[in-house]
Formats: sequence, C-alpha cells, structure tokens
Amino acid sequence: IPVTPSSSLDLLPIVLPAAAAILVLFGLAGVMFWKLRQRLRVMAARLSDVEVAVELSEAIATFDVEKMAFLETIERPTTTQQSCLRILHSLKQVRKHIPQAVL
Repeated sequence: IPVTPSSSLDLLPIVLPAAAAILVLFGLAGVMFWKLRQRLRVMAARLSDVEVAVELSEAIATFDVEKMAFLETIERPTTTQQSCLRILHSLKQVRKHIPQAVL
C-alpha cells in the first residue's frame, strides 16, 4: 500500500501521543532506578560489614552498647553481622555486672 502524505498525517494523532507516553515511561523508569540505586548505596554504606565492625570496635572500647542497637533491626544479617550481634549480646550481659565507676 503506497503511503501518501495525507494518509501519514492521519496517523499523526495516534503516533505522537504513543511516542510521548513511551518517552515518559522510560523517563519515570530511569528516575525510579536512580532513586533505588541511591537508596541501596546508602543502605550498603550503613550496613557494610567493615562499617559494622568498626562501630562495634568503638562500642566495645567504650561499652556503648546502645550505639549498636541498629544491628538488631537488620532483617537478614550477614555472618559477620551475626557475629557482631553475638558479641553485642555478650557485652550487654557483662555490662550488667560491671560497676558504674569502672565504666
């Protein structure tokens, strides 16, 4: 079927909104992906094993077990984080028996 200028103009009201809708969807998907990636970076930085180990070391040195309370909110802790949780639990148990003057 030969395409004449008038027949291609008849499709214009259909093609332009469809193309615009596709561009908007790609734009929204890109924004959502960017925000998700940004949120995952923040979570990964906060909950990385190295960061947890550093914070736990500081908490051990000062017996500041409240500082590590966020560990208990992690849904699926890694093995390192599980070890840190066990250490934290032990610290809480030991702290009960240490006089305040020592702390």
